[in-house]
Amino acid sequence: MDALPRRYRASGRSGFSMVEALLGVTIATIAGAAMLTSVGAAVSATQELKNANVARALADQLMDEIAGVRFPAPGLQLALSAMDRSPFEEIDDYSGLIDMPPRTRAGQLIGSESLQTDNGSIDRPAQTAVDAEYMQRFGRSVSVERVEPDAYGSWTVLSAHTDHRRVTVNVWYADYNNNMVPLARVTRVFSNVAFTP
Repeated sequence: MDALPRRYRASGRSGFSMVEALLGVTIATIAGAAMLTSVGAAVSATQELKNANVARALADQLMDEIAGVRFPAPGLQLALSAMDRSPFEEIDDYSGLIDMPPRTRAGQLIGSESLQTDNGSIDRPAQTAVDAEYMQRFGRSVSVERVEPDAYGSWTVLSAHTDHRRVTVNVWYADYNNNMVPLARVTRVFSNVAFTP
């Protein structure tokens, strides 16, 4: 007579063999590694896109500031740049400017500046402030060139005064290895148009 209980005799096989268990663990590990790799790539791409968007906004902000000053008068030399831009009155004043970390015209770190209202200025609410450590990794530079249009539809750089200025704003980001990664470049040509009544 057989000594095994009936339930074991009725069942042909139960559970996994050691080979099947190892195979299952291996497949799960490979799938998990692939998933983590794709998640890591997605996070990295999201960070790069965020940095590129911030850089483009910083370039546009500085270019708009430059567009708000007057065109230089004939005979003036290109001005030396300074960190405090409040006295800048002409486009040429921005030539050679290096702005790291990015600051407003009044010298406040962008993202932490006071908000201007009809009733005066108020401190920026904490929930709308930019992480200062993150913002300090960005830098901007400005190039101002005296240019004239040529016969080929391009621009020729001159040293003499012209009625045109080509302004280029570059924005970079210092990564965690302190490599300066260029992220945005905005170029505009400003022209002096004589007033006609």
